[in-house]
Amino acid sequence: MHQPTCFDFHQVRNESRGVTLCAQYRNSAISQILEGIPHAHPKEGSCYRAARRFRRASGASVGQSSTADCPGGGSCDDKDTAYRVFGGYKFHPNIAVEGGYAPLGETSSGAFKFESNAWDIVGVGSWPLGNNFSILGKLGFYNAEVKLSGPVSGKKTTTDLTYGIGGQFDFNRNLGLRLEWNRYSGVKAPDVAGRSSSDTDIDVLSVGALWRF
Repeated sequence: MHQPTCFDFHQVRNESRGVTLCAQYRNSAISQILEGIPHAHPKEGSCYRAARRFRRASGASVGQSSTADCPGGGSCDDKDTAYRVFGGYKFHPNIAVEGGYAPLGETSSGAFKFESNAWDIVGVGSWPLGNNFSILGKLGFYNAEVKLSGPVSGKKTTTDLTYGIGGQFDFNRNLGLRLEWNRYSGVKAPDVAGRSSSDTDIDVLSVGALWRF
């Protein structure tokens, strides 16, 4: 049985969708039908496999975190270095899902230190602007743990909303560069010296890279 192949075809890459089309498959299939030769569905050939590539991604970012309100009140050093590593899957040309882990840095207030870390899962919407640029919007949930150290110790966990906006530039089909602002809203800290700590937002401005495969 003869099966069509994708040799000598004209590949058309839709930059906004990031998929590869086998443009000659249709003409090949019609020709073989007229000749009475069975033909393969594109899912069975390399055209389909090529179109499925570049949907998975992994990446990392680094930036600065800032805390809106000092845990326990008063003044504090509310800025630190934050990181995030993540993996994701794009199931639509403009929609993806990502899961990540982010050490959000420390906040210092006198002898007390608050260290924050968060796991997150977010939906990512992208809108191409042309010339390999696109804008991003994120919305999802996080689970954070804040550890208190100093004269007293303790920890507290929070599950709440996280969201953000950003821009992305794609060097090629595999490599992209991002600039992002993300917020972890309503993070709770352990009580300090009998005083209840209020909820606070942690914002992160970061730059990162992702690799699609």
